[in-house]
Amino acid sequence: MNLRYSILFVGVKFDFFGERQDPYYYKNFERPQDSLGTTAELKGESRSVPERIEQVNADLAIFFGSQSGNAEGLANQLSQELQGQFRLKSLVADLSDYDHDTFASISSSKPAIFIMSTYGEGDPSDNATNFLKWITSLTGRPLSNLSYAAFGLGNSNYKHYNAVIHATVEALDAAGACRLIPVGMADEARKTTKEDFALWKEGLRTWFMDQRGLQYHEPVYEPSMVISEHNAELNPLGEQSQRRIMTKDHAAVEELKVTDINDLTAGNDAARSCLHINIDLSSKPLLKYKTGDHIAIWPINPDEEVERLIHILGLGQKKDMPINIAPVDSSHKLKLPSQSTVYSLFKFHLEICEPVTRELSSSLTQFTSDPAMKSSIERLMGNSAAWTSFTSHNYTTLGRLLERLLSDSSSSSPDRRSGCTWHAIPLSFIIESLKPMSPRYYSISSSPSLTPRQISITVAVNHGVEGRDYPNQIDLVHRSMQSTVFASGITTRYLSNKPPTISASVKRSAFKLPPPTVPLLLVAAGTGIAPFRASVLERLQLRKLGHDPAPVVLFYGCRHPEIDFLYKEEFDGAIAECHPAVSKERMPVEIISAYSRHPPSPKQYVQDLIASHAEQTEKMVVDEGAAVFICGSASMAREVGKVVDQIVAKKKGWNPTGKEVSGWRRERKLARRWCEDVWG
Repeated sequence: MNLRYSILFVGVKFDFFGERQDPYYYKNFERPQDSLGTTAELKGESRSVPERIEQVNADLAIFFGSQSGNAEGLANQLSQELQGQFRLKSLVADLSDYDHDTFASISSSKPAIFIMSTYGEGDPSDNATNFLKWITSLTGRPLSNLSYAAFGLGNSNYKHYNAVIHATVEALDAAGACRLIPVGMADEARKTTKEDFALWKEGLRTWFMDQRGLQYHEPVYEPSMVISEHNAELNPLGEQSQRRIMTKDHAAVEELKVTDINDLTAGNDAARSCLHINIDLSSKPLLKYKTGDHIAIWPINPDEEVERLIHILGLGQKKDMPINIAPVDSSHKLKLPSQSTVYSLFKFHLEICEPVTRELSSSLTQFTSDPAMKSSIERLMGNSAAWTSFTSHNYTTLGRLLERLLSDSSSSSPDRRSGCTWHAIPLSFIIESLKPMSPRYYSISSSPSLTPRQISITVAVNHGVEGRDYPNQIDLVHRSMQSTVFASGITTRYLSNKPPTISASVKRSAFKLPPPTVPLLLVAAGTGIAPFRASVLERLQLRKLGHDPAPVVLFYGCRHPEIDFLYKEEFDGAIAECHPAVSKERMPVEIISAYSRHPPSPKQYVQDLIASHAEQTEKMVVDEGAAVFICGSASMAREVGKVVDQIVAKKKGWNPTGKEVSGWRRERKLARRWCEDVWG
């Protein structure tokens, strides 16, 4: 899971920072599905899987557990492909929409396919949480009538790689279900999710042909939606309200004012920088946040990419024409507004800046009769090595790929001469091939105790690598440490251009630090420092006001102290303000830093720093019961975990890789005394 102060204190005491009971505290733990009803309930549909399969006359069911939309997108893609290849109709189903006990009644002739994501520390998506609890609690063999196939989405950099699909398959098998083909697993660490999915689908196709005797049909595009012109004039688009309708996250999307954007690296790094962005809440009195929360920002695609795609598809004359969008199959749900325009769809609602996949690129041959163009596509997409070479040197969005193929073609066809070879691609194909726009999540780096009417975020910006053509990189606020250069770039570019307002909502986070009476051992690298900034400043402010909070030790890793030590001057200033009244020994915050690019000093990473401070770490974690919070890359967190395990094992006389250590870590996590917010 890419991450100045007016101070208002009223009745300051420890409960000011969170121990006093909040009457709305319980709402932090409500799931949207529980509070607003499931999609099926809201639409008056049956929650029985067999009944719903019969209602839509489906041949199989495809269930998805999806947090960011990736698994859901693959489920819809598979449904469409099975329709074209085998004339099979699928029920694409959200796992939270159905009564799980009815799975036992699914006919053995109706295969169930599970496509499920794992995120965080082996966690299921919100919509799969109850399903996983249910299936892992089954006893006996109640699912002996169920035939299934399974595909998981995960990241091998995480300790619990694809844990959700592993747990699901183990529980299905134990409950008597029949597995049809080997389990497939995507590995986002290798950026091969689409390729892994394509390979797994080959096995599924083979099963349908060999075991069901179905005839394979060469793919011919069949739209899953009907698009028609809408004569009535559309009202001015309220994009944030439309986006709210399209997502299961029902948190209010607000238009918020951006007040300040400052470069924390002050231009010292040509390759990348880090922005501190302040967002004003003064006009939204009901909008509140807590330390550790996230803010979800809805990005807007850059005009040049929007116009590029509109032009290459020959839609310039129709870009502002109001259109209606409706699914061919009423059981399928649209994640887009039913009324819009081409321009609005490309600008606000579709991920047009996402890198295009090899599989999608290969499907373009059906939309051109130009032999030279077909040859260009087949030459580029025909083998994995050629495609990898091409994408390693080019940031390949759909619009850019279509332009590139057009410029590379030596054809002299009328289409080529007209400057628009791709007008034959249906708009429905474009909409189906691109993911719906999703918000980007940022850790809030400000404190509601210090700036209650202002949210601050920390945004890493990658300015590009020589020889590659792509827009500025963005992902989650912490994800600046990812090695890949193939993120969409739209949110960083959007924020870097200093928009006057943004569409955003506040999201509660499980990354909640304990009250000031609990010692903290914080570990961060790069922009992973974002969620810890608030905690450090809060405890320093408490000490400044005469209180005695428990100590905080922050181990922080960056490349160079003069380039990317984020918030160093602010921390130094806050610590200095405490010095007249507080001795160094009673200072509540200690920051210990490691630098990986600071010659002539040897390269040092944050895990090395902890190892060199083993005695201090042992005292805090074992003797004082400090809570450990880690924020940064998954690989860093894994190495830090190993070092801390070794320190604890040595103190207690355990095997560093034995059950005692893993049990100790598990107990700490259950007690909220060990938390990780990691990515990549």
